[in-house]
Amino acid sequence: MMTLAQKILLATGDSDWGVETRIKLSTFGFDCSLVREGKECQLSVYKDKYSTVLLDPDLKNHSGIEVLKFLKLNHPSVRVVLIFSDKKRSEEYHELQKNLARVGVLKALVRPFNIKDIVDYLNELTPSQEWKKVTPQNENLAEETVEKIFDKDCTRVDIASFLSGNLAIFDYYIRLKENHFVKIVRRGENIDTARILRYSKEGVQHLYFFTRERRNYINYMNEIMGTTLRKSEVNNVAVVSQIKNVSDKFMEEIHSRGLRPDLADESKAMSENMYLLVKRTDGLREIMGEFESGYPEKFSHSFLVSFFSTIIAKNLEWVGSRTMESITLGALLHDIGLMKLPFSLQNCDPLTLVGKDLDTYKDHCRLGANMLSLVPEMSQQVVQIVYQHHERTHGGGYPNRLTSVKIYPLAKIVALADEFADFIVAKKVSPLEGIKLFLGDREKLVSFDSVIIRALVSGFIKEGQR
Repeated sequence: MMTLAQKILLATGDSDWGVETRIKLSTFGFDCSLVREGKECQLSVYKDKYSTVLLDPDLKNHSGIEVLKFLKLNHPSVRVVLIFSDKKRSEEYHELQKNLARVGVLKALVRPFNIKDIVDYLNELTPSQEWKKVTPQNENLAEETVEKIFDKDCTRVDIASFLSGNLAIFDYYIRLKENHFVKIVRRGENIDTARILRYSKEGVQHLYFFTRERRNYINYMNEIMGTTLRKSEVNNVAVVSQIKNVSDKFMEEIHSRGLRPDLADESKAMSENMYLLVKRTDGLREIMGEFESGYPEKFSHSFLVSFFSTIIAKNLEWVGSRTMESITLGALLHDIGLMKLPFSLQNCDPLTLVGKDLDTYKDHCRLGANMLSLVPEMSQQVVQIVYQHHERTHGGGYPNRLTSVKIYPLAKIVALADEFADFIVAKKVSPLEGIKLFLGDREKLVSFDSVIIRALVSGFIKEGQR
């Protein structure tokens, strides 16, 4: 089933296959149009707003390659999926296949393929909004029964950040033991706040749902939090916990399925919500209190770096809204290159590494930048943040030992946030305590831009002293 209506243009010279495919895509809910020539394809995109073009390279009257160049130059936001007529034609375009992202192509498919393959992929191009289609249930779950469900098929969220009082967008479970769960909330029922609170008081720390619903959860939470943060009165401590949960699920989805276009879209919503949170200056004091009471190690590293990066950026006059979005996303993804390292190096302490292992670890900056360069929706600002977030102003960083003026300004922000996040977790102190200790560590301070350091300090000290 389709998650969000998309306007699709199918451009192929094979009339029979084109008509059949257009009809099939329409039955799945897509608004699909069919053109048979390259010039007609260009004119259609010029006149109407299409989200995706399914493009046959062998079009007549302007080839598919000419159309591709036209789209990349004039309509770069239109997503392109190449459809080769057979394996032989696909192999003949091997040079093009090696550089799909560079020429603006998301994916290449070879006929024949199951229509479900293209449907599933098209659905991944946009955020999942299946939660908007939930039908309310007249009665709540009558009986809680134990079900055998594999742990590997479930994902969890902190019960403290669970949005009770709302309509349940899918089934929620409590884990009893390995591969055994009990359903406590059914999709479509109104969630009983008192019931969730009771479970929390009984020591339940997490609620579970099926991992296949994770995309749906991310979109739902992003939209709910965006609405909440625009209200005058907000429980900021609860919201920061919710943003933490969403950022964690976002990174889990990337690690398991890659940074797909739908997640690139979701990242923009996450970045905006993070900024809205930090802009609430009175609420920032409450958030600091949350850090004080629980210590930062309970927050994921990617969340902490994104949060501190946003605080720094908020205190820099030259950072606008679009730049803020890139900073927040670059901070979330700064270590994505670790996915490409041997498993033994992915979660290690780099301070314990020497020789070839250390060299391999340092390569995660380049690997991460290369990964993001293959995502058409990803800005070069984000790519440069990921590539340079371990450079240091004195020239002692990596991968290129750049000095102050040569380091990308946005990477300087994330670099300091990254270092500060590691620092307070290692010291097991709150950010307010950590700032004082950090400022006393001259060896660390010389590694970062003094203007960026002041922006971080003002984000905490001014708030904490009010």
